[in-house]
Amino acid sequence: MVPNLAYIGTKCVRSRRILQRARAKLARLGLIEHVSYLNSRRGGLNGWKLSSRFETAVKQLANKCVGFKNRKLGSEEKDRMLLGLMAAGRHR
Repeated sequence: MVPNLAYIGTKCVRSRRILQRARAKLARLGLIEHVSYLNSRRGGLNGWKLSSRFETAVKQLANKCVGFKNRKLGSEEKDRMLLGLMAAGRHR
């Protein structure tokens, strides 16, 4: 689960509305998802958690970074690869 956002709100955020807007934007981006207390897999806990899509994307990004680090490519070839990745992301 994501740390208790109410606790973070009391320590870091000036208003509850700012916290709600941030949570809504993170959910819209797919970074977090809501877990209902009716979800039996979570044992009756409710709140927000990092989405599995986000975890997968971070792992893929880390693998790509390792791949770039290990390769002995010229900067021109790296630029072409990055442009290909950006183009693939636009078509989703």
